[in-house]
Amino acid sequence: MKTAKDWIKQLKTDVKQTWAFPLLVGIGVFLHFWLNNFSFELTDFQNRVFGISTLHQIDVGARISAFYKAIFLGFGIFILLKIAYTLFVQRFKSFTTEISSIHYLSITGLFLFGFSIFGMEIYASRLLIEVLLIFILIVIPVKSRLKLTKIRSANDYFWLFITAYSITIMGAILSGKLPFGQFAFSFAAVLILLFSSIHVFKLSPVKTFFHLRKLVYFPLLFVISQEIYLIFNQHNIGFIHPLITASVLLLIFGIIQITFQKKQADYTHLNRRILSGFVLSLIVFSTYSIQLVLRNDLFEIANSSNALMSIFQHGKFPVADFLPTHLLSDFFLPVIYTIFNGYDSSFSYMAYNFIMMSAYFYLSFLIVLKLSRNHYIALLSLLFFPFFNATFWGISSFPILIVPLVINQLYNYPNQKSWFALAVLSVFLLGWKPDVAILGIYGLLAGIIIIRINKRGKLKWKHALKAFSIIYAALVLFLLSLEFIFKVPVKEGISNTLNFFASSPQGRGLPVIAYQFDRIFYLHHVLYPILIAIALILGLKQIKRMNSYNAMPIIALIIFSIFYFTNIQRGLTRHSFAEGHDGFISSFAIISIALVFFLFRMKRIHRIIGFFISISIMAIMFKYPTQASDYMVFDQVQKKIKSNYLYSGNERIQRVSFNPDYYQKNIRELLNFTNQIPDSAGFYDFSNTPASYYLTKREMPVYFIHSLAITSEKIQEIEIENLKSHNVPFVIFSHIPETYWDKTDGIHNALRFYKISEYLYRNYSPYKLVGNYAIWKANNYQAETDLSHYSVDTISEKPRIFEMKKLPLIWAKYDTKFSSNNVEKSLLRTGAGKEIRFDATIDKSQGNYILINIENPKKIQGKAKLRYFETWEQFGEFSFDISQESINAQYLIRISSQWNWYNKSINRIVIVNPESTEVKQISILKAD
Repeated sequence: MKTAKDWIKQLKTDVKQTWAFPLLVGIGVFLHFWLNNFSFELTDFQNRVFGISTLHQIDVGARISAFYKAIFLGFGIFILLKIAYTLFVQRFKSFTTEISSIHYLSITGLFLFGFSIFGMEIYASRLLIEVLLIFILIVIPVKSRLKLTKIRSANDYFWLFITAYSITIMGAILSGKLPFGQFAFSFAAVLILLFSSIHVFKLSPVKTFFHLRKLVYFPLLFVISQEIYLIFNQHNIGFIHPLITASVLLLIFGIIQITFQKKQADYTHLNRRILSGFVLSLIVFSTYSIQLVLRNDLFEIANSSNALMSIFQHGKFPVADFLPTHLLSDFFLPVIYTIFNGYDSSFSYMAYNFIMMSAYFYLSFLIVLKLSRNHYIALLSLLFFPFFNATFWGISSFPILIVPLVINQLYNYPNQKSWFALAVLSVFLLGWKPDVAILGIYGLLAGIIIIRINKRGKLKWKHALKAFSIIYAALVLFLLSLEFIFKVPVKEGISNTLNFFASSPQGRGLPVIAYQFDRIFYLHHVLYPILIAIALILGLKQIKRMNSYNAMPIIALIIFSIFYFTNIQRGLTRHSFAEGHDGFISSFAIISIALVFFLFRMKRIHRIIGFFISISIMAIMFKYPTQASDYMVFDQVQKKIKSNYLYSGNERIQRVSFNPDYYQKNIRELLNFTNQIPDSAGFYDFSNTPASYYLTKREMPVYFIHSLAITSEKIQEIEIENLKSHNVPFVIFSHIPETYWDKTDGIHNALRFYKISEYLYRNYSPYKLVGNYAIWKANNYQAETDLSHYSVDTISEKPRIFEMKKLPLIWAKYDTKFSSNNVEKSLLRTGAGKEIRFDATIDKSQGNYILINIENPKKIQGKAKLRYFETWEQFGEFSFDISQESINAQYLIRISSQWNWYNKSINRIVIVNPESTEVKQISILKAD
C-alpha cells in the first residue's frame, strides 16, 4: 500500500512529465487568438469619446473582450489537455525516451514563445518544434501497437531528425523555391518515411544514418557549387547549373564512400565529424548570400575597398604603403574573393563576408560544445537560441574565440603540436585587428599562466621556445625581404601605424559618455566590472582544482574576463551602452557572468540551463532593444531556401549594389565629375567619405584610409607630406548640406584636422558644387576640361560657427607650446578690453591662434564667443565654455581652422563674454 510520501513523489513525477506540453499548447492557443486579432477597427462610434484609441480608429472594448476570450480559451485547452496528456503518459509510461523528448521540446517551445514577446521572428523554429512534437506523439502509440523496437534511444532520434532534415533541405534546394508550409510538411513526411523504413525493412538505425551521412553536406556543396558558377560568371565564362554541380559532387562523395569504406566499419557510434559537418553545412548555407544591397554608407566600406584597390590596382603593400584601419581583417576576405573572381572595382568582394560569419558561428558552437560537453545542447543553442550572437564577441573579431579553444587544447595535450598552434595563432591575432591583437595576446599569456600553475611538470618550455622561434623567425625574414629586396618601406609603415593607433582613441571619444549618469551608465562602468571581477575571483579560486573534466569552463571564464577588462577602454572612449552600440563590450560581459554557473556544484544540465537563462536575462535587460539584431541559424536556413540559387547563363551577375536612391543622390554626380577630369588628376577626400576613391578608381593620395581618427599633429603631418608628394588638383571638402560625417560628434572636420585644413586653405580654394559635394581646386591648377556647367561653390565661404566647448581652456592650460609666456610667437598684444583691431596683412602662412584672458571672479557658468570681422561684416565665430574653477583663465583658439580667416581681409576681433566676467587680454599668436 502506498504511503502519502509515495503519492507525493508520484505526483511530482507526473507533474514534471505532463505540465510542459499542455502549457505550450494552451499558451499557443492564447497567443494565436490574441495576437492574430490585435488590431480592432472601430465600426461603431456613438458616444463621441475622444482619445488615442478613437484617433487611431481602434475599438478598445473589442480588444479587451478578445483578450479575455483568448485567456479563457487557452486556459480551458490547458486544463483539458493536461488531463488527457496525463492519462496518455500513464498509458505509455514505459516510453521514457519519447516522453522526455516531448517534455524538453515543449520547454524549448515555451522559451521561443517568450522570446517572441521581444519581436523576434522565430516562426520557423516554432513550427519545427510543433512538427517534432506531433511526430513523437504519433510514434508512441504506433510503436506500442506494432511493438517496434529498432529506434529506442534519444541518440537514435537525434540522428533520425538530422538525417530527415538533411534529406528535406536537399530536396527543397533541388526543387527550387519551396514554400515555407510545404517545407514543414515535407520534413514531417520524410521523418515518417525514414522511421517507417527502418522498422519495416528491419534496418539498423546507426548503420542507416551512417550510410546517409554524406547528405548533411549537401547545403555546403550547394554553396560551393553556386560559387563555382559565379566565379566563372564573373570571368564571363559560361558554366553548368549550380544544382547540377552540387548533385554531381554529392554523387562523387557517395561513390568514394562506398569504394573506400572499410568492410568492418564501426557502426557502434556516429562519428562526431558528421555532426560538425552538419553544423558547418547549415551555418554556411544560412549566412551565404548570392546578392547584397549595401547600406547607405561611404565611410566604413572604405576600409576594405580602398585597401583592395591599393593592392590590386596600384601595387601597394598594406601597412608599408597605406594603413587599413583594422589591418588584416579589412582586406583578407576581399583579397581571397579577388584572387578567384578578378578585380573589377566593384563592391562584389563583400559577398565573401559570409565566410567570416560562418567562422564566428562555428567557433561559438565549438565553445558551447566544450563548455557543456553535450552535442545536443550545443546544436540546439546554435539553431534555436535567439541570443546566440549576443553571447560572444563581434563577428569581425571572431579569431578571439580561438584563444580559449587553443589554450584548452594545450592544457589537455601540452605537446609540440599544441605550442605550434599557439605560436601561429599569436601571429594571426597580431595582424588581424588592433583590439584583437591586444586582447588575444593577453588571453594567451593568461592561459599559459593557468597551465603553468596546474601542470608544472608537464609543460615543456623547450617546445614553446622551438615553436615561437621558428614562427617568428619566419615572420622577421619575410619583413626583412620586403624591406631590403623588394624596397618596400616596412620600417616606416610600422612607425606610422604605431603613431596612428597610439593617438586615435583619445580623439574618437564620445563626448556625452561622461555625462550619462543613468542606469545604463552605471551598469557599463560600475556594475558589470564588479560582477565580472567576482566571476574572475571565483574562477581563480578553482584553478588548482582543474582537471580535464572542468578545465574549459574555468579557462573560458578567466580568459573572457581578461578580454573584458582589457577592452573596457573602448567603452570609456566610445563604443558602449551610452552610445547604443554595445556589441564590442557586452558580449564578453554576458558570457563571463553566465559562466559562473559552471562553477557551482549543480548537475551539469542545471548549470547549462542556468548559463542560457542568465544570458537571456542580461541580453533582454541590457542589450535589447538598444541593438535588437538577432540571428537564428535555423530561421535563416528557411529564408535562404526560398531564394536558393541564381543562374543567368552567360550574363554577368552584379553581386553587390547600392540602394538606387542613395546612388542617385550621393554617387552619380561625383562619378560624372571625375569622368570629365584627366585620369592623372587625383583628389583628396576631406568629407569623411573615403569610399569615393574606390568608386572613382582614383589613387588615394594619403597613407591612412580613414581620416576620422587622424587627430594628433604627428599623423596630420604625415598626411600632409603624402598630399605634397601626389598630384592632387581637387579636394572633396564637404557635403552640401553638411552631414554627420562633416562634423562627427559635433566636431567639424576643419577643426578636428586643423593642420590639414590650414594646408588646404593655403593651397586650394572653393570651386564647384557637384551633386552633394563642395569641390575645391588647387590654386596652381588649370582645369583642362570645361566644367562651367557646374554651379560655383559660394557656400564654403559662408560664415561658420564652431562649438569648441572646453577645448580652448584645455589647449591654453596644457599645451606648453602656446603658453602666455611665448611672447616671441605673438604678432600683436593689446591692453584690457574685448575688441582688437589689427592690420589685415598679418602673417597667416603658418596658421594662427587667438589667446584670450578672461577674469571670472564669481565663477559663473557660461559661454563666450569669439567673432571675427572684415571691418563691420562678420565672417566666423567660435563658441567656448568659461571655466568655473579659476577666477582668471586663459583660452586658446585655433582661429585659422576656418577658411574665412584666410579668405577675407580680417582686421577686427570681438569677444562676447557673459556678464560679471571681463576680458583682460587678447593676443594673436603665430602657430607652428
